[in-house]
Amino acid sequence: MIESDPTTSQAHLDPAEVAGYVGGTIAGDARRRVERHLADCEACAEEVAAIARLARPSAAPRWLPYAAVAAVLAGLLVFGPRGDSRDSDDTLRDGGPAAAITVLAPPDGAVLDGPATLVWRSVPRAVTYRVLVTGSDGDSLWAVHTSDTAVRVPPVPNVDTVTLRHWYVDALLADGSSLSSGMRSYRARP
Repeated sequence: MIESDPTTSQAHLDPAEVAGYVGGTIAGDARRRVERHLADCEACAEEVAAIARLARPSAAPRWLPYAAVAAVLAGLLVFGPRGDSRDSDDTLRDGGPAAAITVLAPPDGAVLDGPATLVWRSVPRAVTYRVLVTGSDGDSLWAVHTSDTAVRVPPVPNVDTVTLRHWYVDALLADGSSLSSGMRSYRARP
């Protein structure tokens, strides 16, 4: 249920909706309603981003990567190389099946007031994420590398009209490959 903030007279998501959205336990019309709200409400989008950061699994013990490498090497010695080890559902930006990174906000095609907060689900094998925002002409406007699953796009100076932005996020994996959200878009009002 969306609750009202008496100080701003704007409705906000209640904690159960935020938790359900981040945890992926709400679906259908309820999920679409929450996504529409996140596209218009900066406060709730920032709360979802903060909760998504907290929901990520904690850091693995320092010895775990060494144990994983040892296990892979032992497997190669016993079974030999198996060719391309990427999962068949991994998506590369150069064209593949459905997007491998789930975008949480903003919904594709949303109209936003002010700067956008881009939020996506974490990818288990990701080392870092690369985010690129372009204008409608394809020119790069902003790019960043982050280990977080949310970024706030800075406003573009001297823009007086609603402008179309395209964006994607790539998860760069430890094996050198990448997964992509696929191209998304939003319209920004100054």
